[in-house]
Amino acid sequence: MLKMIQGKTGLGSNKKELTCIKKFIILWQKNYLIQNPKVKTEVKDLFKTIQSRVPNLSKSHRRVADYIFSQYQRAAFMTASQLAKTLGLSEPTVVRFAQSLGYSGYAEFLRDLEEIIHGELTATDRFRLSVHAGRKRLLRPQEVISKEIENLRHLLEFFPTIEFFKVVKEIQIAQNIFIIGLRGSTHLAQYFGYFLRKVKRPVRTLSTGATTDFDELMDINSHTLVISIAFPRYPKMTVDLTQYAQQRGAKIVAITDTIFSPIAKLSDISLLVPIGLITLFDSYSAPLCLINVLVTEVGRRNTRRTKQLLDEFEQLAKEKYIFQTD
Repeated sequence: MLKMIQGKTGLGSNKKELTCIKKFIILWQKNYLIQNPKVKTEVKDLFKTIQSRVPNLSKSHRRVADYIFSQYQRAAFMTASQLAKTLGLSEPTVVRFAQSLGYSGYAEFLRDLEEIIHGELTATDRFRLSVHAGRKRLLRPQEVISKEIENLRHLLEFFPTIEFFKVVKEIQIAQNIFIIGLRGSTHLAQYFGYFLRKVKRPVRTLSTGATTDFDELMDINSHTLVISIAFPRYPKMTVDLTQYAQQRGAKIVAITDTIFSPIAKLSDISLLVPIGLITLFDSYSAPLCLINVLVTEVGRRNTRRTKQLLDEFEQLAKEKYIFQTD
C-alpha cells in the first residue's frame, strides 16, 4: 500500500511525508480491521480492546499498538524480545504493553493473537512469517521443544476438568463410538482409536476423508458417541461428517482449540486444548497428551473390562505373531 500511495501521489520523497503516509496507513488499517464485516469477530474484539486503551498508553506503548494493528500476523510469530528489537524498544516495555491490556504477560497476549490468526494463514504464509520472525532462520530445535512444553503447561494450568469427566462418562456408556479426524488430525484419530479399543469396544475410526465415511454413520443413533477432532484450518469434511452425525441423533464430543471452532458449535461437549503456532505446522503434543489421559481414565473406571480386553489382545498377538520375538 505504501508503494501504491507513493506511486499515485508522488508523496513520500522526504522523511516527513513518508511518516505521514505510514500514519495514514496504520489509521486506515485500524478502521478496516474493526469495521469490515468480513474480519473475524475475535480480531475485532482484540483490536477494539487495544484501541480503547490507546488514549492512556505511553508513547512507547502506542508504537507497539500501531505495530500490532499493521502487522498482527507477523507479530504472532515474534517473541517479546524480537518485537522489542524490531521497534527499538526494551523487552520490559513490550511486556508492560501486554499487561496494560489486562494480560498477565506477553506470552498470554501472544496466545490470543495466535488463536486469532490460526484460521487465516496458509501454510506458505506461516512459513514466510516464521522465517522473518526468526531473522531469516527457522526456530532452533530447543525453541520448538520449549514451545511444545509451553502448550503442555497451558493444558495443565487450564485443564478442562468438568468437561473431561463428562466425556469419560459418555465413553463409558456409549454403545458405539466413532472417532473422526482428517488431514493434520488423522494421526490423532488413529492413535486415539487404536488405544481406546484396548479398553472399550466397539470403536471405529474415520480418517480417510472419503465420501464412504458417511456410509459408516448411516446406522448411528442416540446411543452412539462421535468424537470429532479438528484444528485450524478445520477440514470441511470433518465438519460435514460431524454435522451429519449430529443430525442423526448421535452425542457429539469435539476435541478442538477454541469455542469458535466449527465442530465446537456442533458438539454437546467440547474439550478445548492449545496447539499453538511454531513454524510451518501446528503443535499437537497437548492434544496427544489429552488423548492419553482420556484413555487412561476410561481404563481405570472399569478395570475388569480393561483387563479382559487386554488379555484378549495379548492372546491374539501371541497367536498371530504380531510382535517380533527373539
